[in-house]
Amino acid sequence: MKIQIQLFAILREAAGANQLSLEVASGTTARQVAQILAERFPKFRGHLGTLSFAVNGEIVAAETVLTDLCELALLPPVSGG
Repeated sequence: MKIQIQLFAILREAAGANQLSLEVASGTTARQVAQILAERFPKFRGHLGTLSFAVNGEIVAAETVLTDLCELALLPPVSGG
C-alpha cells in the first residue's frame, strides 16, 4: 500500500524534503514507518524515541496500523520560548 509522509523540523532537514511517498506492506504501523525512514536517513535514528505521530490530521499511538493512501505526519518534539 502507498502512504504519504509529512516531515517537520529536524526530520525535514535530514530528509531534504517535507513530504515523501512510501510503499509499505499491509499492517505496517506508524512506528515501523519511522524505523524504515531511519534506515534511509540515519539522522532520524536519534529522534525515534521522541516522535509523535498523526494520521490524517489526528494524533495517534505509535502502534497504529496505517491504511492505504493515508497521510502520516512524523512530529518531533518542539521547543520554543
